[in-house]
Amino acid sequence: KQWYQRRVRGKKKRNFLTRRTNTLFGFNNLQMVDSILLTYGDTTIRKSDLALLDGPLWINDAIISFFYEYLTFHFKHEDILFLQPPTIALVNLFSEVELPQLLHPLSLSFPSKQVIFIPINNHVLRSSGTHWSLVVYHRPSHLFSHYDSAHGMNGDVAERIAKKIKPLFHDKNANFLDVPSPVQMNGYDCGVYAMKITEYILGIDVGDEAKSISLKEIGKPIGDKSITPEEVTEFRTKIKQLILNEMK
Repeated sequence: KQWYQRRVRGKKKRNFLTRRTNTLFGFNNLQMVDSILLTYGDTTIRKSDLALLDGPLWINDAIISFFYEYLTFHFKHEDILFLQPPTIALVNLFSEVELPQLLHPLSLSFPSKQVIFIPINNHVLRSSGTHWSLVVYHRPSHLFSHYDSAHGMNGDVAERIAKKIKPLFHDKNANFLDVPSPVQMNGYDCGVYAMKITEYILGIDVGDEAKSISLKEIGKPIGDKSITPEEVTEFRTKIKQLILNEMK
């Protein structure tokens, strides 16, 4: 965790709350020159977002939102749901009492899903986050599995989010588990690991739509040899190419 404590301030990290705050108060000078490259579903990709994939830079919510939108459109499965970072930010920031109204009507689909992918960020109201991880809910095993490339750095926030959202899943018996996961070797690839682990669990090759989803066993440890740093670096390029292809 030391390299996270030494992170240089000012890295390009914009979550959905930051964007909306800028819009609300008119602080949009940067966005005026930061041109929109792609609108994909509910996700907007700007020039600065795409540049993050060139690395070595921290991946923001826009890139992860695009990735989950892409999976939703190209690898449709009626039993699987990909929740977006803005949705999970609401879960993190608001009380359990407020969530049913805030997440309506999306939350109506939760009880019918067997597998739900939940991107986790450790941001709080006055601070953008520093780390991404992944929770995968599996209804048949009543389990929230947490995959974290930084030795469980997001464990507390991930478990809190799982506990808050569990009532909407209608699964009072669901438990939380920190699952051994591939470990990142730097302070900026956490978001890419979260996306790559998503691909791994789905048993797909993003970009190859001919290969259908073949779920791996959820809750089972993922070894370092299953997802290597080299593969994670290559995955940045793959996601960038997906965005460029959608721009055509």
